[in-house]
Order: sequence, then C-alpha cells, then structure tokens
Amino acid sequence: MNRHITGQKKIGTHFIFFTRPWEVEAHKFMAKQVRQLFQLNKFAISFLTMFSAVVEKISEEGYAVNYLPPLLKKAKVGAQERRFCTDLEHDIVSNGGVNFTTMLNAERFAPNSGLKKNDFLFKHVLVLNKLIPRDCFFICSDPEHMIYWIAVELVLVKGGAPISFRRTGVPPGYVVPARRPPNEIWKIPQDTKPTENQYPLEKWKQKFLQGSAKPAYQKFAAQPSLFRRLIRRYRGSKYLLSDYLNGSYFADLKGLLPDIAFSLLRKYRKNAFRKYCNFYDVKNSDGIKIYMPLHFEPEAATLVFSHQFTNQVDFVRLISHSTPVSTTILVKENPYMLGLRHPKYYRDLNAIPRVVFLDPQIPPNEIIPHVDMVATLSGTSALEGLLMGKSSLIFGDPTWAQFFSELPNFAQVCDLKSFPDTIQELLSSQVSDELTKSCFNQWVQQLISCPFALELDTERHDIQLSPSHELLKETLKRIEYCQAVSPRI
Repeated sequence: MNRHITGQKKIGTHFIFFTRPWEVEAHKFMAKQVRQLFQLNKFAISFLTMFSAVVEKISEEGYAVNYLPPLLKKAKVGAQERRFCTDLEHDIVSNGGVNFTTMLNAERFAPNSGLKKNDFLFKHVLVLNKLIPRDCFFICSDPEHMIYWIAVELVLVKGGAPISFRRTGVPPGYVVPARRPPNEIWKIPQDTKPTENQYPLEKWKQKFLQGSAKPAYQKFAAQPSLFRRLIRRYRGSKYLLSDYLNGSYFADLKGLLPDIAFSLLRKYRKNAFRKYCNFYDVKNSDGIKIYMPLHFEPEAATLVFSHQFTNQVDFVRLISHSTPVSTTILVKENPYMLGLRHPKYYRDLNAIPRVVFLDPQIPPNEIIPHVDMVATLSGTSALEGLLMGKSSLIFGDPTWAQFFSELPNFAQVCDLKSFPDTIQELLSSQVSDELTKSCFNQWVQQLISCPFALELDTERHDIQLSPSHELLKETLKRIEYCQAVSPRI
C-alpha cells in the first residue's frame, strides 16, 4: 500500500454506515445489534451521509455523523493533492479495483466540464480518505454512485471489509452481499444446502409465467393522494434546501415545485412515441426473434455494470449487423423511460434494419416464451431468458453472470471481432435443464432473503427500510467470516 495513504490510526473493530434517508431505521437497528454482539461503545460506530435528514435522525441516537456536502465544498485541490490521488489510484488498481475515471463516469451528477470533473473527483477522494480508517467494516446499499464506489475501494485498499446489499431481481425479494463493484460478492461456505427447498427453479418459472415474479419496483403502485404528496414535499423541503445550500449535488430545488412544462413535454413525447411506433405482435412473427429490452437511463445497470459499453442504440445496431436476414429484433422501451428520450432516439432505432417495437406495457413473461434469444447490456431479462431455456447475451458484467458462465446458451461479449460467431453459436446451442438448475441453485445459495421493502422505489412508494433480523443475521455471518480470514480486522 502506498505509504502516503492517510486515515485514522488502527482502532480495532470499527463500523461505518453510509446511509441515505430511507435506510436510517435499518442502519440504526443494525448498529445497535452490532454493538451488542461485539460489545462496542458508540465511538466504534460512525455514519457517513450526503443528506441532512440523516444527520438529524442519527445524531439523536448519539452516533458520530459526518455530513459530507460541506466537507466536499471546503476541500481544496492543488498539485500535491493531485499527485496523492494519482498514487492512490495506482494502489487501488493494483489491489484489483478500477481506475478513478471509471468511477467518475458512473456519476450522473458530475459537472460537464472535463477539468471540473477531475477536481470534483479528487475532492471526494480526499474527503473520504480522511474519514475512512484502516481495517474497518463498511456497510451501505448498492454503490451505484461514484461516492459510494470510491468509499468501497478505499475501504479495501486500507484492509477493511465493505458489505453492500445489491438487489437481485431474480428471484425477487432477495439481495446479494456485494464486496466491490461491479460483480465481486462475499461468497462463504454454506452451513447447509437448503437452496432447492427455499426457492426451486420450478417455483420461479411458475411465478414468472403467472406474472408474479416481478421485482417490487416493477409492480404497479397506486399514486398517493394530492394531500399526501403535498405533505411529503413540505416535510422534505427543509432538508432539500439545507442540502442544496451546503453544496450537495443530490439536492435539486426543482423538486420543490411541479415542473408543468416538463410534464407537458413528457406527455407529448409519450403520445408521439405511440403514434410513431407500430407495435409488433411477438406471437405472430416468424423466423429468428431476438428480444432487446432497453434500460432505464441513467442507472447502475449501464453506468456500473456495463461501464465499458453503454450505448444501447449501437448495441441494437451491432445485433442487426451480426444476425441473418430472417431475424426480427424486438425492441421494448422501459416503461419508466416513456417521454424522457428525445424522438430522435427512436428514429435512430427505427432506421436499423429488422428492428420492430413492442408495446412497453407488455410484461416479459408474455414475450420471452415466444423468442429465441434475449440480448441486453446487463439487465435481469437475460437471466430470465436463461431460466426459461432461451439463449441470452450480455455486454456488461452483472453479479449473477459469474454463476451461469457454464451454460452453452449464455455469452458475455468480450471480443467484437468474434461477435457474429458468438450469435450463431448461441442460436444453435442446446439447453441443459439440469445444468441450468444447478447454476440457479448455486446463485440462490449466495443470496439473503430480504423481507423489508428494499426493492421499492422510494420516490414512488414513500417507504422506509424496515429492520430485518434475517438480513442482520446473514450480514453478521459475513462479518464473522471476514474476521476469520483476515486476522488484522
């Protein structure tokens, strides 16, 4: 490790929670249980946050809370600091991580200017490096923003153990304990082999075909009443204003008032999309059919798990150029992206040979049984296709992919030169039900049942993460395992 890395001195077992407002209750619960288990005082547990709402709620419990926006605002970047960050980046890459530019490109709120982007990055590195001690445990949700990703890499390069909870989607209601982005997870020996009894593949297939195997964030939720929406907006306004004044790039004052102009523009684009696209009936088509669901953008699926290839239009074009003339490419827009893309996006897609559009409201369980292949950058639709016996192709590196690499009907694209051959091999591959079942069982063995509402979108559902004894028990199992294999912690 670089001798210039700074940080607190070794303090034994120290836990850091990187918390967002909807995670407060869950993290408070976990902190309390960790203190009891390891007989720690409150000084051995601290919190990091980008939200003033978290500061108020956590401070009431007597824990130290580091509110990052003012620290980032005050941070100075000079020649010495840039050299330090360059040395630190070398240590992170040597330790198996990615470079800082990859993390920076994953941040959707970064400045537009190249030079400002660099200083934006360096400030985060410098501030987090001072706050993260050596040999600590670091607990957060999925690092889909740059600041969480940097924190995870700093914890690792300082000999600590980061544990984040990543939604799986398939099967729904589970999380995977991740070690570092994009796809490293904490794999530990299983005490028993309960996987088939807990969630057999046949159970998932049945639920999928019935349309009940959706992740919770894809399920319909009733819109709260106008009164409840106004109350929620009023309660959050003081925290939003505080975050904005302290320089938080997560705080957008536009959220205080309804954007009528944007709402009208989005409605116009939705109507234009439906008029422009003649939706295709997947059941009536002949020849080879390749299903390509589009990702919501920006999101972690493209910025983190497929950071080397993020352009979905180019992806569709590449598929078109690499498949026989009898192939039909079925493109389905993400329902939450309707009205958000410029009409030119769809014109570019429509100009690609053999591309047709599907109705965005049709669920995957009504599409996948009728196609030959599923192709996506890194979405769970590819996993759904595999489990339904279809060929699947991805460009990214989602967490689940490492468990299904043995399947002959699955491919992660690494070489564009051989891409056409890869397509042909997938289309002619033979599916092994037993091998698929074995891969699925290995995947589920590493998951944690998550009975609280982790998968719900807080903007649409107005929820808080509830404490979960099951999640805590499984997390502590990972912590105990980390201690066993890393005596310095």
